[in-house]
Amino acid sequence: MGTGDRDQRMKELEEAFLREHERLERIFDTVPLMMTIYEPDTKVLRVNRAFEHLVGWSSEEIGGVSLMEECYPDPEYREQAREYMQACRPEWRDFRVKARDGRVVESSWTNVRLSDDTQLGIGVDLTERKRVEAALRESEEALRHADRLKDEFLATLAHELRNPLSPMRNAVEILRDHGGDREAADHALAVLDRQLNVMVRLVDDLLDISRITRGKIELVRSLVDLDSILQRAIENTRPQFRENEHQLTYQLPGGPLTVAGDPVRLEQIFANLLNNAAKFTPRGGVVTVEVTCHADEAAVRVRDTGIGIASDVLPRIFDTFVQGDRSVDRARGGLGIGLSLVKRLVDLHGGEVEAFSAGRGQGSEFVVRLPLARQGREDSISSHRRAQEAKQPEPLRRKRQTVLVVDDNVDAAKTLSFLLSTWGYDVLVAHDGQSGVDLGNTHELHAVIMDLGMPGMSGYSAARLMRADPRLADVLLIALTGWGQPDARRESAEAGFNHHLVKPVEVAVLRRILGGEPRT
Repeated sequence: MGTGDRDQRMKELEEAFLREHERLERIFDTVPLMMTIYEPDTKVLRVNRAFEHLVGWSSEEIGGVSLMEECYPDPEYREQAREYMQACRPEWRDFRVKARDGRVVESSWTNVRLSDDTQLGIGVDLTERKRVEAALRESEEALRHADRLKDEFLATLAHELRNPLSPMRNAVEILRDHGGDREAADHALAVLDRQLNVMVRLVDDLLDISRITRGKIELVRSLVDLDSILQRAIENTRPQFRENEHQLTYQLPGGPLTVAGDPVRLEQIFANLLNNAAKFTPRGGVVTVEVTCHADEAAVRVRDTGIGIASDVLPRIFDTFVQGDRSVDRARGGLGIGLSLVKRLVDLHGGEVEAFSAGRGQGSEFVVRLPLARQGREDSISSHRRAQEAKQPEPLRRKRQTVLVVDDNVDAAKTLSFLLSTWGYDVLVAHDGQSGVDLGNTHELHAVIMDLGMPGMSGYSAARLMRADPRLADVLLIALTGWGQPDARRESAEAGFNHHLVKPVEVAVLRRILGGEPRT
């Protein structure tokens, strides 16, 4: 081979080497993996663009910094990384690399020894995967925690429902065996009434927390005097304080405090707080209700000398089903939803509620802050209320004093018909919608009290058929049902019902409606 051929061959080899070098350079800089070339003593000579993008230093900058100290600031951790890099083991190992901007890059690395005795480190960014894994672990733990709470709640619910059922059954036996003894009968009736109210409160709390969680609760706002709300809440809970010999004090600033809110829900807020204080304050303790006014808000403080709240429970006291010391709380009763309900109702009113306690045995304080109504808003709401009152229809006139009861629950229908008979009404009973319609077609009725969820023809359908009959067009239709959601109330009104009552209804309310009270 001549000199010219050798030169040509050398030129071709040099060009091939340059092309291969350029290809490797391009791969090194464009591969989506972090790469570092380093000496056996772990001094980094070069990094690729992926490393620069994730960690922050370029090849041009690494000469002036110690990447090992920058990326692994903890000496002990840095030594572990150094030993791994010097050993040049092929297996992958996870490392937390501190980036130039302070972030932590979760990564996994392997090493390759090169022919010139330098070494190549190859790293995979695991930050997002680690974040997802951590989120999944947290989610799994949250699900396990929720499952534990559910099991505890169901056990507590069974316990709380059995508590009133036991004295109710005893009261029934007393009435059965000693109904002629007036004193025994009065005692039994008082027990039934008291324990029934306990069960109603439990069920109402459960339904309310569910509706609020699903955004289904609506406030019926008006201007209300805070003092009157608190007085009613105190009166409703006074028997508990009297039974436990609690000293109850109430302090109110001079002058009325007006808030724009739902009076029923506001009373529910303070009744729950007072019930809570009565429940967890030992016999002979002190409960104080204090109202103060600051600028444009009113603050209601409910303090007690009770068992207090443990420090680990205090931050979660308004969470659903939280009850702290289960052994204590189960003994005193409750589902662990009362304070959560308070928090959600206060939020709906644009206020806030806080809990304070120095710990177990140190008592508790709950502070509810509510915005006061402005005068302009007060005038507007008052005008709206007067307009609404002006729209109320005149009481429906009675035709005949005959009431039709339609309910597939035989016991419910029988007991209600007996009660109506004692009030002087003639009563007809049907146990399905079609039978109710048939009786309505053949009798002159003053009112129909009808369940909604019945097999076959529902109460909604039966009401529509009754309203389509000219003879029943003006009859007083009362829905008596277990469904109290806004959708059910709206549908019953569209079907033609004048009133929508939720079981168990207060008999005084039903009696007033039958006597001609306007639609509620």
